[in-house]
This record gives sequence, structure tokens and C-alpha cells, in this order.
Amino acid sequence: MKRTLCFLTACVLCVVLLVGTLALVACDKQDAPPEPIVEPEIEVSGAYTLTDGTFVATEDNAFGYITNRSVSDGSAEFVMTSTADSCAGLVFALSDDMASYYFLGVNNLAPRQFVLMKHENGEDVLLKASYMSQHKHSYVYELRVELFGSKIMCFNDGQLYLTYTDENRLEGTKIGFKSGLKDTSFADFELSKDSKFVTHDVILAGHSYFHLWTNCAEDLDKFDDVFNIGIGGTITSDWIDHVDEIVEYNPSKVIFCIGINDFPGVGANVFNNLKTAIDRLLERLPNVEICALSINQTLTHNQWWQQISVFDCMLRDYANATERVYYGDMDNAFLNDQGYPDPNCFTDGLHPTAESYKVFADAIYKAFGME
Repeated sequence: MKRTLCFLTACVLCVVLLVGTLALVACDKQDAPPEPIVEPEIEVSGAYTLTDGTFVATEDNAFGYITNRSVSDGSAEFVMTSTADSCAGLVFALSDDMASYYFLGVNNLAPRQFVLMKHENGEDVLLKASYMSQHKHSYVYELRVELFGSKIMCFNDGQLYLTYTDENRLEGTKIGFKSGLKDTSFADFELSKDSKFVTHDVILAGHSYFHLWTNCAEDLDKFDDVFNIGIGGTITSDWIDHVDEIVEYNPSKVIFCIGINDFPGVGANVFNNLKTAIDRLLERLPNVEICALSINQTLTHNQWWQQISVFDCMLRDYANATERVYYGDMDNAFLNDQGYPDPNCFTDGLHPTAESYKVFADAIYKAFGME
């Protein structure tokens, strides 16, 4: 009898230990992180070599694509290093037979531009182009394309430069690149099914004054979310073309600093260009408020001050008569006691110093009634 009891007790203990062990194993499996999905090494076809994750063109007019990656709706990005006097960029929505694709290119020929093209039936069609800042002195570009449905969004250095809707969208899924000159390289390739694009509350749009305002978020700290899309060298008509991109950011406020590069020109024509851009924004963004800064006097442009004054006066009258448009008064912002432009306010007679940007901030706050 005692032996039987001992045997039964031992069996029960074994069962308990076995159940406990199985439970611990189950918990360990449940708590363990999932094993990462290891994708195969990227493979490339065409006139490119692949070394340590960098694709390099081995000849002029090179065309290549990644053979074992594809995306239908999603984003693709590279860091491209090109050379002067060439055109290079991303190929996407490439068909299996290589007969059709989109191309986001950087044209380094003067004037430097971003271009979005569509290749189909043996022809290249320019869909849209954007002026590129003349204050960018390197040839390194962080290019990204997002393709969702019929909408194409093209970025450089995190800034949306081109957006386009193609109702006859190409259906290819391959990703590649092409370059005009040998040794153009593409590194840090990343492919995703998700968008990285985010909207911003306050958008700065304009020429080099804004492009060079690198600490604008600190100077405009009364706003919670400031994003600078200034492009050095742009004129007013360029920002008519960029209305689509501004709308994508869905801002509550847009601040324009534009016009000085249009001169020598006719002040009324320059104003009408800016008015066209603003009117389109007011129509497409029903709640947006817009501040348009007047053109300040400088050491380099005062020979055209008569026509610049026409622009400033027309802008002031338009803002006073238009709801949700505010005039940022910069006319005499940088004058000395004798009434002439103060050289100490400029780095080169034209562009503001870091300290002068605080004057811009004050004018913007005043325009929005935020003194």
C-alpha cells in the first residue's frame, strides 16, 4: 500500500513538473521578440556596381534598376551624389519590359531644376519642374518619391518640391536610377509601404531670405510648428507653380517673402503674380491666414526702388481690402539715421544678418496681431 502511494505521489509530481515546464516554455516563446524578416541582398541590373550599399554608375548615360525589390503604392528614397552639368535621379513605377517609368531628376545645368518626367511609348514628357535653390552649393540630394494611387509627391532634403496627379498612372513596380555622367552614386536606399510626409501649421515661402533663415523656428517661437520651404533665387511666378505643394502641408498660416528677385521689373506685374498665388491659396485653404512681407530697402536693389515701391503700395492696399491677408511692413526696416540702407544689417548688401531676422519676426507677429 505504501509503495502504491509513493508511486502515485511520484507520478503526480512528474505531471506537475511537466506542466510547469511546458508553461514556462510557452511563456518564453510568447515573450520572445519575433524573428526579423531577413530580405535577400539587393541586386542591381544595368551599368551600375553595388558596393557596401552604394550604387555607382560605371558609364555615362547609365540606367539601372533593382531586380529583387518592388513597390506598387509606397515610397522610395536614396541619397544621390551627382556632378555638375548632368541630370540624374530616381526611376520608379518601372515596367517589367523597361518601356515605361517615371523619373524624378535633378538637372544641374543652369538654371538648376528638379524635374518630374514620364517615359512612355518611347517619349519623355515633362510633367512638372521646380526651380532649385541657387544657394545649394553641393551636389548631394536626399531624394524621396511617394506614390499612392494617382498622386506623386517628390521630395528633396525632406521638403516637398513637386506634387502631381496622374489619372493615367503607370502600373510598373520596379525601382531604379539613371544618370548622365559616370560615377554618379546612390546610397542609403530605403523602400517603404508607408508615407513619411507630415503637415505643418506655419509655412514660410519665398526666396533666399527665407531659404537662409536657418533658425526661423527659434526666432518665431510664438508659433508651435514652423516649416521653411524657401527656395533661394525664386521669383513671384515660381510660387504660383508651388501653390499645390503649399496646399499639401495644410497650414493655418502662410508667410510670403518674395519679389525682390523680380527686379528690375514692373512693380504692378510682380504684385499681380503674388496676388495670383495668394488668391489660389485662399480659395483652396478656406481657413488659412496669409502674411505677405513688403520688400525692404537694400544696398543692391535701391536703383529700382520706384518700381519696388509700386509693388509695396499695391500689396498694402490688397491686404487691407482682403480678408485673411495681412501686410508685413518691411519697407524701412533696415535704414540708418540718414535714411539709407544700413550695411550692418546685411551680410553682403542684400541678405540679412542673423540679428536682422529678428526684425522679420517682429513684422510677422505685428501683421498677425501677435505683438
